[in-house]
Amino acid sequence: MKKIRLLLFLVLLAPIIGFSQNIVLPNINVPGGISVGAISGAILSENLIGPRKILFFGDQSVLRKEEFGKKSLEFGFSTPNIDRLATRYSGKIFSPGIIEPFVFENKTPEELSLMEIVVFPRILEQPYTLFIDLAVQASSKPVQNNQSDDAGIYTAKINISLIKI
Repeated sequence: MKKIRLLLFLVLLAPIIGFSQNIVLPNINVPGGISVGAISGAILSENLIGPRKILFFGDQSVLRKEEFGKKSLEFGFSTPNIDRLATRYSGKIFSPGIIEPFVFENKTPEELSLMEIVVFPRILEQPYTLFIDLAVQASSKPVQNNQSDDAGIYTAKINISLIKI
C-alpha cells in the first residue's frame, strides 16, 4: 500500500504576502495504480493591479521519498536513494478580473517549470484576485519494473511566482 501526500506550497514572490495550500492524494493500493488529488479556487494573490507574469519553479515538484538506510554508491560517494513517482499537473489560473483564464493539462514538472503565463486585467487600474484550480496525478511503477516504489509518504513542493510586468 502506498501512501501519498503532496504538500503543495504556493509561494508568491511579487507581493510580500504568500499563500500555501496542501493537497493529500489518496493511497495507491496496487502497484501501477494512479492517485489523483485536487484543489479548487485556491488564492494565488489578492489586490493585484496590472498585468502579471506567472512562473512555476522548483526542483521538488515530483512526488518523492528518500529511503533511509539504503545507500547507492556513485563515484565513491554514498548518496541516499530517492524513490520518485510519475507526477502530472493539470489546472486553470483564472479571475473574473482578467481577460481569459489559462488552462494547462497533464504537464510534467519539467514542462510546468518551462511555462511562462502572462495575465492581463480587464481594467488596468482595478484590483483583481488570481485563483488556481490544480489537479495532481501520481502513478506508481508496476510490479514487473525493477525500480522500487515502496510504500510510504511521498511529498512534493511547487512554487509559483507572480512578477509584475
